[in-house]
Amino acid sequence: MSSPPLTTYLFYWNLKIPTDNLWHPYPGASPTKHLTTAPAWTSRLDLPATAVDAAPFVVTAGAIAYIRQYSSLGWTVPASPFANKRTMAALHRSALIAVPAILIAQAAGVEYRYAIPRWSHERERARDEEQARSHVETGMYVGGAVMLARSLASMGPRWSLMDLVLGGAVADLALREYYKAHGI
Repeated sequence: MSSPPLTTYLFYWNLKIPTDNLWHPYPGASPTKHLTTAPAWTSRLDLPATAVDAAPFVVTAGAIAYIRQYSSLGWTVPASPFANKRTMAALHRSALIAVPAILIAQAAGVEYRYAIPRWSHERERARDEEQARSHVETGMYVGGAVMLARSLASMGPRWSLMDLVLGGAVADLALREYYKAHGI
């Protein structure tokens, strides 16, 4: 019996069943319905889902930029990722690319979530969609406050989407960990 080719495992999370690739918030699944005369594609845009979906790409780009400077950390480059200009620039640029790309995919109705290396557990599928959305939105508001404070203090790139994305993603992660810790 031969083993499958390595390319089969490129998107290893796709080997799970389809319900394992569901996580909250799901684009367009908001329970709030608005009456609008806007085009139909605008109803598919979902900012909380975009923040959660863009976060792995933003964090990966920042981590790669930080690791590339490993030999200089502490000597000529600040060891703190938040004071490190290359890391902050990588976070900023990746957010500027990932967020519009995900919003375009949502507007076009393209299924893009198969490429995000994450899957849910039973407890996450049991989460309330509205509660998860409210946590992500609150995290995005906190990220907006951080962005404002950072911009006024001239620390890192000004008026960056990375704060909104990371704030929403950290709030979603905190809710997931709360459910995990309390066995809900």
